[in-house]
Amino acid sequence: RRRRYVDGRRPKRDDDDFLPVDFEGCPLLAPLRAFYGLAPSFPVQKFLARSRSANAKTLFFVGDRPLAAIGNGVQEEVMMVHTGIKAFDRNAKVCEVHYRVAQEAVRYVAPYMTKRVLKANKRDFCMALFPPGEGNVHISNFEKKLADEMAELSTGSFVLELDRELKEGEKEEDLEKMYMVMWKCRSLCVMLLVGKIDRQGIIIKLQALGLYEELVPVRGNENEKDTGTEGGDSKKEGDKEVVPEKEQKEEPKVDKDDTPIQQ
Repeated sequence: RRRRYVDGRRPKRDDDDFLPVDFEGCPLLAPLRAFYGLAPSFPVQKFLARSRSANAKTLFFVGDRPLAAIGNGVQEEVMMVHTGIKAFDRNAKVCEVHYRVAQEAVRYVAPYMTKRVLKANKRDFCMALFPPGEGNVHISNFEKKLADEMAELSTGSFVLELDRELKEGEKEEDLEKMYMVMWKCRSLCVMLLVGKIDRQGIIIKLQALGLYEELVPVRGNENEKDTGTEGGDSKKEGDKEVVPEKEQKEEPKVDKDDTPIQQ
C-alpha cells in the first residue's frame, strides 16, 4: 500500500507525467525512423511516453489541445490519468527495432511511412483478416506480387493498406484509407496485429462497402522451416512418406485359420 499525504493524496511518482519522446537522441527510438521510413514531416512533437527511461512500454499520439495543456504545466497541478492513443508498442519478440506500430493510431502513422506499407486488393485484405488466435497465414495465400513483397520484409510489424477501386464520380482524395497492422514472422508467414473488437469493426465496414468475403487460408507456424512446397506443407513426416487415404490399399480381413473372408 502506497504512502499518502494527510489530505488523502498520494505522492507523485516518476512515471506519472507524460513526457516528450526523443526520436533522434534515444538509442531505442532513433532506429524507428530508418526502419519504417518515417518522413521528415513526421510530427515527433505529438508523441509522448509515460516514462523517464528510454524503454517506455507505449508511445502515445496526442492531439493539439491536450498537448497544449501539457505544455502549459497542467501536470504540475493534477495527475493526468490518460491522454492520446497508442501509436507504438514495445516489442515482445525479436526484431531490428524495439517498437511495433499499434492499430489504434495506424491511420495517423501510416501516411508518414515510406517503408513497410504494402497495398492489397480486397481479396488479399480479407485474407489477412484471419483470426490471429487460429494460426499464422502463409504468404502463398496472397497474390504473387504481394507475397513477394511480404517475403522481402524483415521480421517485424508492417502495415497493409486496402487498395480500393474508384467508383464513378469518386476521387482518390475522398476515399477513407483502411489500414491493418501485421507482423512478418521469421518464416514465410504473417500474423494479424489487430484486436478482436477492431477486427470486427473492419469486417463491418468492409461489409457495408460490399467488399468483404470470408476466406480460410492455408495456415503456417512461425517456427516451421520452409520446406520448398507451396503453403509450407511437406510430403514427408520424418523419413516416412505420407500416402493419401484414397491411395492406401486395404488389407483383406482373415479369420483365425488365416483364410481370407469374402466380403
